[in-house]
Amino acid sequence: MTQNVKKVSIYLFGLRLIRTAISIITVSLSAKYFGIGIERDVWLLVLAFITTINLAVWGPINETFRTKFIFLREKEGEIEALRRTASLLSFIVLGTILVSLVILLFPEQLMAVIAPSVSGEGTRLFVKMLYFLVPTFLINQLVTIGTSILNAYESFYVPEIVNFFSGILNVLCLLLLAPVIGINSLVVSIYLSSILLLIVLILCIRKKRIRIRIPILFSWEAVKPFVFFSIPFFIPYFVSQCNAILEKSLSNLMGTGIVSTIDYARRFTEIILSVFLSVLSSVLVPVLSKYYSGQDYSGFYSVFKQYVQVVFLLLSLTIPLLIGAALPIDTFFYFRGEVTMDTVNDIALLTQFYGIAFISVAFYLFFGLTLLAQNRGKKYAVFGALAQVIMIVFDLTFYRILGIYTFSIALFISHTLMAIVMYLNLDIQNKKGMTFYILRYMLLLVLLIIVQVMFSQYFPNVHIVLKVILHGCLLCVSLPIFAVILGFDLKQYILLIKMKMG
Repeated sequence: MTQNVKKVSIYLFGLRLIRTAISIITVSLSAKYFGIGIERDVWLLVLAFITTINLAVWGPINETFRTKFIFLREKEGEIEALRRTASLLSFIVLGTILVSLVILLFPEQLMAVIAPSVSGEGTRLFVKMLYFLVPTFLINQLVTIGTSILNAYESFYVPEIVNFFSGILNVLCLLLLAPVIGINSLVVSIYLSSILLLIVLILCIRKKRIRIRIPILFSWEAVKPFVFFSIPFFIPYFVSQCNAILEKSLSNLMGTGIVSTIDYARRFTEIILSVFLSVLSSVLVPVLSKYYSGQDYSGFYSVFKQYVQVVFLLLSLTIPLLIGAALPIDTFFYFRGEVTMDTVNDIALLTQFYGIAFISVAFYLFFGLTLLAQNRGKKYAVFGALAQVIMIVFDLTFYRILGIYTFSIALFISHTLMAIVMYLNLDIQNKKGMTFYILRYMLLLVLLIIVQVMFSQYFPNVHIVLKVILHGCLLCVSLPIFAVILGFDLKQYILLIKMKMG
């Protein structure tokens, strides 16, 4: 059985990597067909708004549903847990419809908050896109809960496989429909992929004979355990979504195309983040929780140290290349259609900024998940909210001075501060020794980045693909050399990360 689980984990990780490649292709096609004009800006603003509202309203429940469902199933039995879940679904459907109606009744007022500089033809486009995308609010929420229900019954592969095919569907929609219906092809692709996933989830739930009959009216008594359990997470979620809306609003104030430029620049770090979380979240929290709750502090220290190695190996294999080869990478994917080389240069510099910021984000998440394993979830939530507040204050204070670089700098400063604070709050043995160990690894990462940046100044006339390959070869050579100099056994760490992924 264990071997089967390992095989499934490896297959799912492989699918994530393939989906990553497909998502990059999708972004590249978006650059080709839509560039950085008002249409794509409006699309991103509306999509971000719908996503933000979804997370602000239902994010905490989505985050905690699976844990609470399993607890209720063990305590009250499966029939009662499913009855409560059915009532929760009714509560979600009615609540989502109510919020959607408010959005549809006041589109221009909302636009004034999200897209303050949009006017004229942009206003008409914004309202049209908002009307088009509001129904996805309910569809995506049902998909999220449906996925959590299957996860609670130890079925993890269906969403990954369907999302893989959805990614291919998105690429086909762009290739076939973008030349004909323009930006509306993105609307078609998002509906096709989300409806396909919802149908498959419903079929899988029925196949597993999970009986859920959604009532017309929900019972508050049935819904209450899910809502109360999620309450501690509402504040950080709410602040986080306020920050997301503020970023989009300020980006829009900076001029046409800025929203798209920032979106293109941060796509690569978002992709690395998804892979990073897939490695960390699989076993980090339960394993650390097991050692900590059992008061095996030496075992806890050993596992924590292993994951420090995993985190740095992942960062060392990606961030130096992303920072050093940002220009050829961004040129390859984005220099097409109406995107000019000047815009690509802006995107490349931003990509480097977000690459640096991602180092802070990685440790913020790592230390936060460790706090969670030590049963200090409330502290994690408070520090998370503080990180968002720092970003909001920084963005409002400096966006006129720093322009498009404001948000990446704010991300770096806020998450660096909170990562340090969370590390200081961790309960681990020999913290002084661990601090020195982390700083030694940080020196390795900094050296790799410096080498990549220096190398990027050479071979200006080399083809971009060859230049990326040369950067990759340099990383393959410099990483083991610096690792040996600083006393790290790289082969041992590669075997370790394979074990964590498997």
